Amino acid sequence: MGAVTAVKSAGLAGKVAVFGTDISAQLVDLLLADDGILQAVTAQKPMDMGRSAVTSAVRAVRGEPVEKTIVLPGLLFDREHPDTLRDFKKSLEQETR
Repeated sequence: MGAVTAVKSAGLAGKVAVFGTDISAQLVDLLLADDGILQAVTAQKPMDMGRSAVTSAVRAVRGEPVEKTIVLPGLLFDREHPDTLRDFKKSLEQETR
């Protein structure tokens, strides 16, 4: 949010692109904005992270082998997929009801 505001305030829209992490409804709106400043945002899947952590903890308590490294794929939200952005924003709004 801060980087987009700074670019806009400096009159650098179209000259400076911004990328971020941790998607939110506000960032979705910025990705959909006509100014084109925010280009893409990455995100994680917290449910998958928690599930993996609990599974590993249970295995460790049971004395079972635990993977040393677990890679969970992230998500990419970009302005090239506005329908995906709108759908994601709707899902966020439903979670807060």
